[in-house]
Amino acid sequence: MKFRHQLLGLGVAALAGAFATPVIADPIADFYKGKTITIIVGTRPGGAYDIYTRFFGDFATEHLAGHPNFIYQYMPGGGAVKAANYLYNAAAKDGTIIGMLEQGTPLGRVLRDDANMKFDITKFNWVGTVGRSYYMFGIWHNAPTRTIEGAKKTEVLLAASGKSSTTYIYPVLTNYIAGTKYKPVLGYRGAGDMNLSFQRGETHGRGGTWSSWKTAMAPQIKAGELTFALQVAPRKHPEWPDVPLLLDLAKTSEAREIVEFMTVPSSVGRSLLLPPGVPVERVQAIRRAFDATMKDPRMLARAKNLGILTTGESGEELQALMVKLAATPLPLIKKVRAAIGMK
Repeated sequence: MKFRHQLLGLGVAALAGAFATPVIADPIADFYKGKTITIIVGTRPGGAYDIYTRFFGDFATEHLAGHPNFIYQYMPGGGAVKAANYLYNAAAKDGTIIGMLEQGTPLGRVLRDDANMKFDITKFNWVGTVGRSYYMFGIWHNAPTRTIEGAKKTEVLLAASGKSSTTYIYPVLTNYIAGTKYKPVLGYRGAGDMNLSFQRGETHGRGGTWSSWKTAMAPQIKAGELTFALQVAPRKHPEWPDVPLLLDLAKTSEAREIVEFMTVPSSVGRSLLLPPGVPVERVQAIRRAFDATMKDPRMLARAKNLGILTTGESGEELQALMVKLAATPLPLIKKVRAAIGMK
């Protein structure tokens, strides 16, 4: 009898095991559980890139399996070239490092034959665009002139970071297209330093996105201390219909072709990426977490409170854009190099 009871017990256990719900392993959750993801920002803290980065990093934990923590590390230098080199060559390639470069860094890499730019934009794993950009020349009230027409006659100093940055490239391009006399002053590390430069009288203004101007200098804009001379984007920002668009100043088909190519950074905007070599399944997990985060009601509420638009390209769209950008025909690249004084 005792033996029979033992057999019955075994039979019940076997049946229970047969009908139990199997535990399905989740390699993404297993990997990210208890880990910390570091986002490398290629600018100094406090500016627009920092704000956009945090739209993702502050809310992504709930949307990525394993719920890792997110922290931020700032690596300014050379128009985010320092950060790009680190992400490409030295950063961990396991999905625990994400990057945010400057919007002009990919374009600068295509245009410049520079041994210091040790990265291939097509081999990064692009995650998505937090927000597109509208680039504008902001001019301080003490500038010798504050308009495009005035800048055709008088030199205007604009703060810039590095030669691969739009803060340098766009003023030089404008000189070529519109005959202006903008002079980039290199060496400033981030929007905050550039803003201080014209307030201290070292420069007269800078180029930057509308979002960066709006978040950093709204009172000065409202007071008329800071005005806008030009927009460099595929189209005008709806809030600034009277500010000239560089594309409209291009009078020949060749000039328009150059300007259209040079406004690619508007689509790049504030984009996140992963280093090359990250396992495909983790790239996809980060991309889908990004997509979900961009729809998170908490993130959208913060963006609305700041008056910032957070819409842009998916990781797959960005990846395709980088491939297209890298395949730009050499004749067009030569024309653009001539336009911005690049050898």
